[in-house]
Amino acid sequence: MIRNSVTLLQYAGYLLVVGLASAFYNAATGEAGFNKHGVSGLIACGSAAVVVFILGWLTGKGKEWAAWTGLVLSFILFAYGAHTVFGLLRDVDLSTIDLVKKRAEAGETLTDQAAKNAVLYKAGIFGAMFIFSLLTFLKLGTAVRRSKSA
Repeated sequence: MIRNSVTLLQYAGYLLVVGLASAFYNAATGEAGFNKHGVSGLIACGSAAVVVFILGWLTGKGKEWAAWTGLVLSFILFAYGAHTVFGLLRDVDLSTIDLVKKRAEAGETLTDQAAKNAVLYKAGIFGAMFIFSLLTFLKLGTAVRRSKSA
């Protein structure tokens, strides 16, 4: 159970780093600092990191259901991250146009290159979440199936 706990605690840290990268870098302007458009990523990844941290702590206390719940959560984030990254990268030009329109509705102007940078960075953020979730799912999935022997 300790190994599973460490896996979940590491995963929580990875999710927190991904959320912070989302909120503190603006790819459209190329500036490090607070990015109001990335706050939703910090909220989503940060809250998932808190839940995974609690599950990791409970797994360390011997609660087998917490490890299984962490496995399910890593699969959900893996699936969502994969869906989003492939959706963004499938047609970068269309995603760029959509972002320019969305920002124009909010009263902001964005060049095509800045919007493309923002779309590619967003895909990178979701790609990192996808990779970390996949690795956690595989590592935790092979350990949890052996029950308490892990």
